Amino acid sequence: MSRDVSIVPSVTLDLPIATQLTAAGFSVPVTPALAQDVCNHLNAGELWTVKEDCVPVGFAIVQRYFDNTLYIVGIMLMPEFRGQHVCEQVVQTTCKSTDQYLALRTASPIMWAAGYRICNGVWLPTPQSFKDPRLSAQGRKISEAIGCTGFPLSVGYYGSPLYGVQPRHRDSMTQAWWSAQCMYERGDAVVCIGRLP
Repeated sequence: MSRDVSIVPSVTLDLPIATQLTAAGFSVPVTPALAQDVCNHLNAGELWTVKEDCVPVGFAIVQRYFDNTLYIVGIMLMPEFRGQHVCEQVVQTTCKSTDQYLALRTASPIMWAAGYRICNGVWLPTPQSFKDPRLSAQGRKISEAIGCTGFPLSVGYYGSPLYGVQPRHRDSMTQAWWSAQCMYERGDAVVCIGRLP
């Protein structure tokens, strides 16, 4: 079931609101350092505000690479909106006809799963032995473009755990696979890429 939200292009988002949304999304306290980080990210691409009943409940920042790849810089949502298919709604709203791929960088198996669903399983990395040389090549190009040291894993990219509480996938086998490749305490990031349907 998906939430009834609107996703609207935004020129700006009030910094205290964006900082509160980010703190809630990452399960961390509001600090001056967090506010500065949010401020830096708000200008990192196209900004979209997620609203329910005209009230901001999240935001997304997207970029395009190589004229065919929608890259999610970040999506911040209030915790009660997780698992409500809001990420899919963001992709549907922000996607252009020329976009063939969806990419993101994450330390969260929940974000990984959202991309997997959106791309109907044509998604890397994956616990199955799915191989797609073109998709792998596109993933390596994206990794390089966004400053990651490897594909799909960028060891220690965040420098420390990104979230106040480690995100966990509800399926224990998927969580075990994710934990075996992405070391939360080390601050690893996983670059994910898939074919848009």
